[in-house]
Amino acid sequence: IKIQYVGINGSQAIIGRGNERREVKNGAIIGMVGKNYFLVKPKDKHKLIRNNVLGTANIVNACLNNHIQKLCHCSSVAALGETGDGTELTEENEKTDYDDVSDYAISKHRSEMEAWRGIAEGLKTVIVNPSVIMGAGNWDHGSPRMIKAMWNGLKYYTKGENGFIDVKDVVNLMILLTESDITAERFILTGENLAFRTVFDHIADNLEMKRPHKYAYRISGY
Repeated sequence: IKIQYVGINGSQAIIGRGNERREVKNGAIIGMVGKNYFLVKPKDKHKLIRNNVLGTANIVNACLNNHIQKLCHCSSVAALGETGDGTELTEENEKTDYDDVSDYAISKHRSEMEAWRGIAEGLKTVIVNPSVIMGAGNWDHGSPRMIKAMWNGLKYYTKGENGFIDVKDVVNLMILLTESDITAERFILTGENLAFRTVFDHIADNLEMKRPHKYAYRISGY
């Protein structure tokens, strides 16, 4: 199967031009859709959701219209919601409401629904739900913003932990799943669960910067 990577930058989709459509016809597509915002300003909420959901819908429709053999959709663990009782999150977890979740999580859940819609309409699709993806990249966007914060001398750390995975592992797993016969399934991709303070310390050490040493506690009423 010939695999074509398709990216979405904001609301401008690479896919959609005639030459790209013909080039990937009868092949497979790996879709990385939308912008990742860790801190979304209220005014950007609707733009974030629109970009992510519409971008996914455009890719799914293009695949269906051009008889693409298979789509690998990159979702997020954020799309799975939370268990609510502290138990381990699995692929069987289903988000049932949007209470107390981020706008990014809402956008990724609705985007994944577009991928499942494609499956219902006959498109062979496999879905991956990676945790926080770490790797080289633009320090002004996505998870690399943590690296920039360390470089700028971040002094504060927070409690809690999350799953983290190397971007190279995500890419390799997406290629393997795309080339496999697996369809209509989703897979959580994560390398290791780490405390945020541990991750901050690792980044600071590698940048030869001072580790964050002040605990950022929650102020009552906020």
